[in-house]
Amino acid sequence: MKQNNWNENANNVREWLETLEESRTTKAIDLSLMLGDDAKTDDERTSFWSAIRSIGGKMEGFPAARRGNQPAYSEVTLGIFALAVKMVTTAYAAIPTNLQSQMIAVFFPHGRTGGSYANFQDFVKGKVNEMNRNLTDAIKENRWNGVKVDKNGMPVIEPKMTKAEKDALKAAEEAGEEE
Repeated sequence: MKQNNWNENANNVREWLETLEESRTTKAIDLSLMLGDDAKTDDERTSFWSAIRSIGGKMEGFPAARRGNQPAYSEVTLGIFALAVKMVTTAYAAIPTNLQSQMIAVFFPHGRTGGSYANFQDFVKGKVNEMNRNLTDAIKENRWNGVKVDKNGMPVIEPKMTKAEKDALKAAEEAGEEE
């Protein structure tokens, strides 16, 4: 079990344990959590998670681990996403407070949301979400391979074609078909 999955699942189990009365069973789960926290490899964490699931799995309210598909993106790509979020958030945080209020007065959420941003943090969260959509769209549209970055670690994405570029490409394709 990968470290980040362990952390997520173990925290869910710890929260669940806090709601229960202490017993031998809860102590066994708690001990397995401690041993799993100290595990050095994914295989060791998997073994301790199996023990936890085996002991607590039949108890009421036991939090099940997420199952299903592998992550859509590699760990490298996810790391680039995280770095980009941090860099964009840091850049917005550098904007002076008096300018932040001016920005939320003239920028509004896109789409059906309507209204205005409640505060600058909501504005930044909206911009980070927009950036994430742009990154995932760029991967889907083969404009970014998920790993290419500039010297600062920011993704290097080919922009979408403009309407003029699309029209020129279409005209060239049609001219090629006529020959």
